[in-house]
Amino acid sequence: MRNRSSSDAGIVILDTNCYKFLERGDVNSRVSASLRAADMRIWPSKMNSLEAVASANAQVRDRSRAIMNRVADGRVLLPFPTDHLKQIGEAIVRGDTQYTVRSQGPDEMLTDAVLAAERQPEAETFLSGMEALFDAALSAARPEVQAALRRLGLLDSWASAADFLDGPWANPENRRAIVDQTWHTLGLPGDPPVDRLLNQETWKMAVDIDGLAMYQRTVLKKQPKRVQRRDLLQLLAMSLSHRRIIVTDDGAFLSAARALLERRYRNARAMHITELLAA
Repeated sequence: MRNRSSSDAGIVILDTNCYKFLERGDVNSRVSASLRAADMRIWPSKMNSLEAVASANAQVRDRSRAIMNRVADGRVLLPFPTDHLKQIGEAIVRGDTQYTVRSQGPDEMLTDAVLAAERQPEAETFLSGMEALFDAALSAARPEVQAALRRLGLLDSWASAADFLDGPWANPENRRAIVDQTWHTLGLPGDPPVDRLLNQETWKMAVDIDGLAMYQRTVLKKQPKRVQRRDLLQLLAMSLSHRRIIVTDDGAFLSAARALLERRYRNARAMHITELLAA
């Protein structure tokens, strides 16, 4: 199945903290013009919207929403990562050959300040709960993984996350187990069509994201700075274009994104926000 946005232009996905750099109209216009020349455009996501709304600071929340709404320019936001995975799973079950994000108008949480304020506690609780569950699962797994690696003499045996993903994480049984778990967590019916899902880029990337987190949180003896689950999940939207860039001002996320994308996904790159602004 081919994923794509409603336009064949390349997409640029900004980490939510990067939108503040586009607040000035002249900067936004210059960056947009530069990207248009390369047939690319910044496309806000549902995750961006939710993170903006989750801010308890009303001034920060409303400023972020306003910038995102201006950049979105009436387009539907890129889907929330789990919704994206679920919709693709449903499309594959139906036998569809293409999954497309279609324009449906502006996002209400970006345009309605009252609604955004009402949903702020719910958004904050949801995001913090998602991180807490992920952290708890990996923290619980770490002692067992470290003990097993020590017993086998394999502690720090992989030079990079990319080497780990290409090595033990590429084991078909590992990948099948992650697909099966994700399929049922999303509430999809029956047994997952594992081979078809692993040949589909969004699902393949979801498995790689879990592998990257496993490597950083449980396999490495010395853990790097933690990368939030919600940041990693933003990468799934990159499957909607054959030319795609993820942009962040977070060094840990930038390193993780590069490790996952390089050698693995064509025409996909991660860059720091200063690189985008300089371009």
